[in-house]
Amino acid sequence: MKFSDILFKFFLLFIPGCYILISCKKLDIEYRKYLNNSEIVYPGVPSNITCYPGKNRVQFSWMPSPDPSVAKYIIYWNNYTDSAVFNVPDGKQSQFTSGIVNDLSEGTYFFTVYAYDNKNNRSIPTAVNSVKVYGNLYLSGLVNRSIASTAIDPGYNIVTTFSNADVTNISTAVEYTAATGESKKIDVAPATKMVTISDWKIGTPVVYRSSYKPSNIAIDTFYVKYYDTLQIRMDVTATYLKNTSQPFLSVQTTNRFRDPKDWIVNAPVQNHNNMGGWGSDNNTVLCMESGWGAPDIINGKIYQSVLLPAGTYTLQVELGPLGYTGSVRLVAAVGTTLPDFVNGQTPGALASADLSFKAISFTLPQDDTVSLGFLATMLGNQYWRVTKVKLLRHY
Repeated sequence: MKFSDILFKFFLLFIPGCYILISCKKLDIEYRKYLNNSEIVYPGVPSNITCYPGKNRVQFSWMPSPDPSVAKYIIYWNNYTDSAVFNVPDGKQSQFTSGIVNDLSEGTYFFTVYAYDNKNNRSIPTAVNSVKVYGNLYLSGLVNRSIASTAIDPGYNIVTTFSNADVTNISTAVEYTAATGESKKIDVAPATKMVTISDWKIGTPVVYRSSYKPSNIAIDTFYVKYYDTLQIRMDVTATYLKNTSQPFLSVQTTNRFRDPKDWIVNAPVQNHNNMGGWGSDNNTVLCMESGWGAPDIINGKIYQSVLLPAGTYTLQVELGPLGYTGSVRLVAAVGTTLPDFVNGQTPGALASADLSFKAISFTLPQDDTVSLGFLATMLGNQYWRVTKVKLLRHY
């Protein structure tokens, strides 16, 4: 091959190579002017970021970056319009693993987390989505754990049975005054259903309030805004009333309708051979019946008069068959008798309600004699039956 041919091929290869080299150098110079003649540095990002919700705040925890240059973490939200800065103490990078963002409104948030070094280089972003923050709206929806029943046994021990607890319930605090005058509190766990208070100071209120966590990783406990008071009722029937349940006793020994023992009945009730108020139907009952050959009953009364101490009471009944359209009332009235109807009302009564309601409650401001029982006006074929009477005292 001639030298001239070799030289020609050399130039064909060499000259384009130089052009490429020069071009690359130029591009590098053009690129560096936008980086201030420095390289892009990305500090190490935190990993395993977890959010723990609270009341108007969120706690973040993370596995810190092993990058020793990390100087701070910044958490952004609301499209980068809000942020929280967590400065990392020198030499504590591996120990700085959490931070709390405060003063948040209730709602759902989308956060972005960055790590920065001491030259303000920023890491790649880490998104943390759908983080709930709780506040007064959540709190306003909380109610105290419901009570299934409350009773007082003969020894004046309060026995309360709670309904099943909500899955977010943490505890229910029951507060009361002990017989010694000391204020006491019982914390009732969600799995506990029955609570007995054996040292209660009789007549003092017992209150309770429940607490909740909206999730099992929440950092705050939410307490219901108010206390509820236990409805403590003691069955005092046996103390003050007689002949109150089946089989009811009667004064006479024959006839379907008789006078009930220990109860006062007036003449309108005694419309079956001068007897009435007791019936052999349905395993014996307290009753009135008009019609079917018997006279109408006008202001018929069956009652007992007893001396009660001041307090609040409930008179309850259990019903047998009913068949009336007239006025039949449960009545409590101060004195030794029940009032008559006046225009369908019971003037002067402490309490009065249609028998179908099965209960009345009343309050005595002072010790007094009270008549408790039944008042009825029934025309034609009508009747009612009661199978049990109870008197409860409220505390």
